[in-house]
Amino acid sequence: MMTLVFEETSTITFTETYAGASNVRQTHGTRIDQFSLTGIEPPAPVKFGYSVADKKIGQNEYPDSREPIYQIVQSVPYADPINYYKSFEITDALNEVLIVEEKDIEIKNTIGVDVSSLFDVSVIDHQLSIKAKDAALSNANFYNQQYTITIKGALDLTSDYDKYMDQDGNILVSNKAITTIDNVPKSSNEANAKFKFKTPVLESQKTASIEQKATGNTDLNHPEVGDILTYTIQTRNTVDNSQIKNLTISDTIPQGIEYVSGTLIVDGQSVTDAEGDDSGHYASGQVVGEIGTVSDMNQHTLQFKAVVQPGQAGKDIINIATVGGDNIITPDRPRAEVEVYPRNPQIESEKFAVNNVSKATYEVGDTLTYTIRVRGVVNDTYLENLTITDTLPAGLKYVPNSLKVDGVSVTDENDNDAGYSVTGEVYGSFGNVKGTDWHTLQFQAVIESGQGGQTIQNTALVEGDNIDQPGTPTEKIVVEPEPPIDPDPVDPTDPVDPTDPVDPTDPTDPADPTDPTDPTDPTDPPVDPVDPPVPPPVDPGNGGGGGSGDVTPRSPVVESEKAAKDLNGGSIEVGDTIEYTIRARNTVSGSQVTSMVISDKLPAELEYVAGTLKVNGVSVTDSADGDRGEYTNGTVKGSFGTVTDTAWYTLVFQAKIIKGQHGDVIKNVGEVSGGNLNVPSRPSEEITINDPTSVDPAPVMESGKEVKDLNGGTIQVGDVIEYTIRTRNTTPNAVKNLEVSDELPSELKYVTGSLKVDGQSVTDAQDTDQGSYVDGIVSGQFGNITDTAWHTIVFRAEVAAGQAGQTIRNVGEVTGDNLVIPDHPYEDIIIGGGSGSNPGIPGDPNDGSSTDHPNNPGGGDSDSTSPDSSHSGGSNGTGSSDDTVTAGESDGTGQSSQSASSKDSWNAESGDRNGNKLPNTATNMYSYMLAGFILLLAGLFLVRRRKA
Repeated sequence: MMTLVFEETSTITFTETYAGASNVRQTHGTRIDQFSLTGIEPPAPVKFGYSVADKKIGQNEYPDSREPIYQIVQSVPYADPINYYKSFEITDALNEVLIVEEKDIEIKNTIGVDVSSLFDVSVIDHQLSIKAKDAALSNANFYNQQYTITIKGALDLTSDYDKYMDQDGNILVSNKAITTIDNVPKSSNEANAKFKFKTPVLESQKTASIEQKATGNTDLNHPEVGDILTYTIQTRNTVDNSQIKNLTISDTIPQGIEYVSGTLIVDGQSVTDAEGDDSGHYASGQVVGEIGTVSDMNQHTLQFKAVVQPGQAGKDIINIATVGGDNIITPDRPRAEVEVYPRNPQIESEKFAVNNVSKATYEVGDTLTYTIRVRGVVNDTYLENLTITDTLPAGLKYVPNSLKVDGVSVTDENDNDAGYSVTGEVYGSFGNVKGTDWHTLQFQAVIESGQGGQTIQNTALVEGDNIDQPGTPTEKIVVEPEPPIDPDPVDPTDPVDPTDPVDPTDPTDPADPTDPTDPTDPTDPPVDPVDPPVPPPVDPGNGGGGGSGDVTPRSPVVESEKAAKDLNGGSIEVGDTIEYTIRARNTVSGSQVTSMVISDKLPAELEYVAGTLKVNGVSVTDSADGDRGEYTNGTVKGSFGTVTDTAWYTLVFQAKIIKGQHGDVIKNVGEVSGGNLNVPSRPSEEITINDPTSVDPAPVMESGKEVKDLNGGTIQVGDVIEYTIRTRNTTPNAVKNLEVSDELPSELKYVTGSLKVDGQSVTDAQDTDQGSYVDGIVSGQFGNITDTAWHTIVFRAEVAAGQAGQTIRNVGEVTGDNLVIPDHPYEDIIIGGGSGSNPGIPGDPNDGSSTDHPNNPGGGDSDSTSPDSSHSGGSNGTGSSDDTVTAGESDGTGQSSQSASSKDSWNAESGDRNGNKLPNTATNMYSYMLAGFILLLAGLFLVRRRKA
């Protein structure tokens, strides 16, 4: 028991305090019971703030309940009637960003009973007043109580509340309460109401549309050079209980388009290009729209216009915007890809021969002038590194020093001029060509003896770095038969008299099955040395016999490929649009495919994009009308009629991924059929769906390697070989610090000073230029690559001694800081002069996809020593490279005589690895004919000698 003794006083001061930042309530003092001390001065009020988590838009209107934001605790000591209060009021100046009404106030006493009826409550102009009624003040039950006042409310989302936002995006609203008893005010501590918003999530997209066609442009559906485009960037917050602080949309104008001044619009309102006067501006090649703090889920837009610049025909203009805010951790980067038409440059090429003696026929010994010419077919055509090559077929002999390039005579040597001729091949280089002017390669050739009655077909090759489909202009001439040669006079009697006794030494034994007649039947048609007939297929039913001996027409063999390109870029996701390309060709010259059709029945995961069907590059309708294509019952189809050549025929269309999960593989199988194809070719392509990601995927490289023997003919020891390694990025994602290198094998010796990087000569030293040759390694550095153009290194090497008959494999390497797996393009050369047969010539450019070992030319399954040459750089989740265009899976029915599919790279150089040789079948026939003719002459000689 404790006894307190007080001096004479009229009041005893009693205080209640609140300590710290926690919500633990502490009452300091003595519990005042009835009939004890009276007249004690009341303590100041204590105030607490609440955190309102996940505040939602739309909860500010009744009947939606409010949430507690503040609590005021006020203790009232015991008092006897003499000391009852004359007035009691609690006031609180609420912030203007809060919504509080009288019905939001709740008052309870010490034991938790609602005593709101003891008070008059009002909220006027954000001023809260809680005043005790006179009847309550005169009642003893009012005293010796602790009153807890709970204030419920909401944040006014229409107010300027963002000024109370902290760095985490939360709203902090602080204030104090005041208790006034008998005109004596006492203030509470300061308390914060905290409104927590959910993290906002942006949804953004970007589109480009044609606003105005330039004069002379007629393609209404596709952008062309000079057209004005309207770019629209849209974004919105997808979380209905969150806020974006200082939302901003910006767009750096890429190369290839130019901003049109004064066309900037922000949220539907035109703004100036100047900075600081309104919500948008254009400066330093960037358009910016400042939306401000956003609490809604509405679309907000930035719009502007731009003009397609010259030189962009056939290119893709990728424009990436940035959408962010102060509390957005990872900004959105919506992109729009504009394909400027015409697409890959379209060329027109032709070839013709003129007899120099001004006659319409061609005879052995005549000199012909061949002219090959090429041009772009539309304005603004840009052809990169345009070249024309013509390998003369058997029967023609080049006339030295007759070569002209664009009308200018050039030497036959491979020097610094624009053309040369080496071992039957003429070559002209035109560099980068713009416009639609004709460019020509001209030379002379003599028809050699033995060509009488023959057809000579001469095909040139027109190529360029950005030409997808090389030109192959062809000219055929028919050589007049040579006049017959009078035979030596022969005894008119039968050289083999049946009445004569048989001489045992006579080589013409009657039992000899060899027919002494001329094996070359004069009624046989002339044989085309370029395209000799192929023996008919062996009938398995007669044991491989020749049957009746009739020659059947040549059977076509179809080669087909399929590729897929994600038009949205990055990883493949549900909702992306995929462009499929199926192409096919007949690989057998002299045969034909009747009623060829390319079709594709789409799987359930894909939905055809209406109006995207193209047949051989020409847009067609989806209806089954008079054009060559249609889309019916889920199947796209292109009809090509009877195909008599070996050119590629294409079907292109777009499809949208409408369903699928992460990791799902969508396999799409096309079909190439024909009236005379027993087994259709079925090229396929697989794509793998990935989860969306905000991180740009790694680039995907495409690489190849080529060789050229500068000495011509079969490669020999001491020859100088020119190697070209080229690579390009097939995605919009930049390659960091691209480098192409080649560690020369010991069999090759680098030619000093021969290194070129992207066509520019560089020194061999490691200095400030882009290339070097150090410690047996040739390298070229290209820095950061943001385009999809080809980049090359070219160098020369000499074949070292002792390599005759050997195969030399040279492997390059393509690396970059953000390439996961380097590319390893390689090329094999076979050195002539050895003991083996078939000394080789440089092979086709190798894109690194082959696994054949140089010592295993038969193919087989061995790849233990082959370098890893898969196109690398980044994985798309499928285990293979994610290429903007990837070669599809080849059809497995290629063993049929009717059709086959190919896995050859689409960018591989075309050509016959065996050069212009006659097939073995033709060579053997000529050998048999020669042997028979010799035997006949020997027999005639012996008969005449015996008669004599």
